[in-house]
Amino acid sequence: MKISSFFCGALIGLAGVLLSSYALPSHIFAFSGSGDGSGDDPYEITSCAEFKEISNEDSAEYELLNDLDCSTDGTDIMISTFGGIFEGNNHRVTVNILASDDWNIGLFRTLDAATVSNLTIAGTLFVDQDASGIGALAGNITSSTITNITSTATITGVESVGGIAGSMISSTVTHVRATGSVSGVQYVGGIVGLTNNLTTITESYSTAAVSCPQQYCGGFVGYNEGQIFNAYTRGTVTAGDVTASVGGFVGYNTTSAYITDTYAATEVEILSGADNAGNFAGENDGAIEQSFVDSQVGDLPNDCGIWSNDCSEVFARTTEELKIIDTYDIFRSSWDFATVWQFASNINSGYPHFIDFAPDPDASPDASSSSQTSQSSGNNLGSSSRGLGQPHGCSDTAPVGSVDLFQADVTTTQATLYFAPVSHATYYFISYGEGSETERHGAIVSNPDNSGVIRYTINSLQPHTAYTFKVRAGAGCMPGSWGNVLHVSTRKPNGKSLSYYKSFAPQLTTFLFAY
Repeated sequence: MKISSFFCGALIGLAGVLLSSYALPSHIFAFSGSGDGSGDDPYEITSCAEFKEISNEDSAEYELLNDLDCSTDGTDIMISTFGGIFEGNNHRVTVNILASDDWNIGLFRTLDAATVSNLTIAGTLFVDQDASGIGALAGNITSSTITNITSTATITGVESVGGIAGSMISSTVTHVRATGSVSGVQYVGGIVGLTNNLTTITESYSTAAVSCPQQYCGGFVGYNEGQIFNAYTRGTVTAGDVTASVGGFVGYNTTSAYITDTYAATEVEILSGADNAGNFAGENDGAIEQSFVDSQVGDLPNDCGIWSNDCSEVFARTTEELKIIDTYDIFRSSWDFATVWQFASNINSGYPHFIDFAPDPDASPDASSSSQTSQSSGNNLGSSSRGLGQPHGCSDTAPVGSVDLFQADVTTTQATLYFAPVSHATYYFISYGEGSETERHGAIVSNPDNSGVIRYTINSLQPHTAYTFKVRAGAGCMPGSWGNVLHVSTRKPNGKSLSYYKSFAPQLTTFLFAY
């Protein structure tokens, strides 16, 4: 029986209407591996070819089942935009991406409303000109959640260049680190080049070598508008003729930005323009609180560039001071050594590191932190009232007994303290403050001679002011018990020096102001 051409045409037309009215199911592009892309049965990636199939369904769920070496795939390995869930299962993807005149370069060009976790990116990413946004994980991360990402890659770009991402917009980022190298022209950072004010980064660090010629370059972030909590840098920052904002931790911290509970032990080297550079921040117009900088690593004259509005809570400490818990005890209400931070002599060269995101153990225990601290300049360190307890992960034994602070010789601006040593102490921490406050300032006696009475001078005190001192010993990462307090008062200008003793200090202070 013959079917009329009219009837055939009608069938074809009806099929066209149906196809135009209803979207084809996404699975028409069948994934070549296992899984169906759902939360219960994510697509399982075992090869670079399967990884590239993410582009076919960019909002599905995926998991990586093994390491991938995709260095021969070049730019083809990049996923344009991803908004699904990717679980890396702590595997590594190695890339060799050499691009030119292109935007947003990374394993994923753009992550938009994505969740990516537990992945390491290694290899090389390079773009030479007219490009913005390059990072090992992504060129740009927007409205996404990123957890446990490591970059060991060598990254070279132009603008918005970072070890993890070129830029982070309105995203939540936890446990990311960069250990390779990052080079760019501006907006360059060990972790990220540029953040906006709705981005939060926590418990992350960079040991990357960062370089840029002139501006907006930092060991952690180049240009920061976001919030950064519990982070550190221990890499290098190298710049040329600095024109704006180069810093060991952050290049430019804008008015909306907030950084707290961080430290920078970053070697910063510049050719010229030191006024625009700092061992911690190139310029700070936002808030930086309860943070430290290693005074023996940073070589610049300023911890924050001279155009910074405020740098009062970036405290310079020696390498050895940054490796003992008493330095952070003054901020113990926020520096959390129970659940966030810990010390180990063979991890991170003895500097604090994260309990849940620790670097690999060092090749050998660090033995370089032996500088002797002999005097204190009385820096303002803040105060707190909550006890600290034993630091998590510390196996050292506490010193035996408490320190007997028995004498203080006081002048107009100095107090020389005398106290008896205790067994097994490797350092002593002196805590003091104005009036009855004992935890506003601090000083450390390093490598003490415990064979006899210890003598230590505190400088830069205020004249004609009452102070209270106390001392405790420490052994490695384990602090001991506080000893007695000693109340003294500095002399009036041109006043006579005076000695205070533990047994007689209260009587002596009653006639202080007669001098």
